[in-house]
Amino acid sequence: MSETIQTLEQQSIEELSAHYRLQGYKVNVRPQPYELPPSLSSFSEAIDLIAIKNDELVVIEVKSRVSLIGDSEVKALAQAIQENENWRFELVVVNEPGEVVDDTTGLDRNRPNLKVASGVKQTQALLTAGFDAPALVSAWAVTEAALRELALRENVAFDERPVAQLIKNLAFLGLIDEKDYELLGNALKLRNSVVHGFEAHANFKQIIDQLLLVVEEAVGN
Repeated sequence: MSETIQTLEQQSIEELSAHYRLQGYKVNVRPQPYELPPSLSSFSEAIDLIAIKNDELVVIEVKSRVSLIGDSEVKALAQAIQENENWRFELVVVNEPGEVVDDTTGLDRNRPNLKVASGVKQTQALLTAGFDAPALVSAWAVTEAALRELALRENVAFDERPVAQLIKNLAFLGLIDEKDYELLGNALKLRNSVVHGFEAHANFKQIIDQLLLVVEEAVGN
């Protein structure tokens, strides 16, 4: 691993640590085996950060895109965490220096949608590496960002209420069609099932591909 990648990963870990502390979580960076639940102690080298609040445990791993591919330990860690209702796995993929979004994403690099473009890249990396559930969560986050960008561009008011209301407003105004409205509703339900630890049976890749098409249309509309 290059020194630059190590620096980027460390910066990301520090930002995540600060974020979770502000949310009232107790944070432990690079926990030792004895500081982890017994079922996770063997994964200590793969865990960069844990955040605990009440009964909730968030386990975070920060990886570069290249190091993620073929990493079976991270996948095993994700599966171990999914077996516990109040545990959540967060996989953060950092972009390597010089990486740009592929032309096939359809995103216009001259538009102010860098967060969306970065999120698309992370989603694609997760999907390529076989992390279907984390890829879906990432894809949904990108979709929300793209829908809010669309709302801002079209002067559609929105606040901190659930995104479902924003989707309804955009559909009512004809800014998203009936097919995409149904897709977004189903994808949101699936995303909620995943993040709350429920077993989900779906064609993740197909849904993610469809969500990224919605993103492309939203930011390029």
